[in-house]
Amino acid sequence: MSNLVYYRPEQGSQAPIRLYRSPEGMLVLEMEGGRYDKIRIAYGLPRAIPEGYIAVLSHTGERIALIHHLQLLDEESRQEVQRELERVHLLPRIERIESIVSDQDGWMWHVRTTCGDETIVLHAADEQLHQLSPSRWIIVNFNDHRCELQDLSALDVASRRQAEGWLRQYG
Repeated sequence: MSNLVYYRPEQGSQAPIRLYRSPEGMLVLEMEGGRYDKIRIAYGLPRAIPEGYIAVLSHTGERIALIHHLQLLDEESRQEVQRELERVHLLPRIERIESIVSDQDGWMWHVRTTCGDETIVLHAADEQLHQLSPSRWIIVNFNDHRCELQDLSALDVASRRQAEGWLRQYG
């Protein structure tokens, strides 16, 4: 039997769940007297209903709740869910690769994206690097943040050489 809570209260009732940021910036869910730290938010069904069927996941990826519609949440919770969905589903494109370096935990890509500078940490390339076409990859950072590496020929020469060399060896 699943412990999944399907949150669809009657119209006008007060939301018995609350989502907010901890002082450390992590998303927290309070529900039915329990507290879940470091939760993740994802679309529970295809995005045909952009504010509906939102999955609340534990830090290990287990589904905790499915929210029928964002309008059922209090204002603070709704804003936090919307911010998290925007953060998770935004797909910045890599414009420049500053460096790719190895350390004891894997590989660190220091890149400039359409959303600014970022460090991508790859522990397992086979799980974090997804080739969509011969010239397009999605790179999933350790925190589930994704970046797109698209059209290597559009990168500057130094960036292209770094990417091609690394992809040839590990990709």
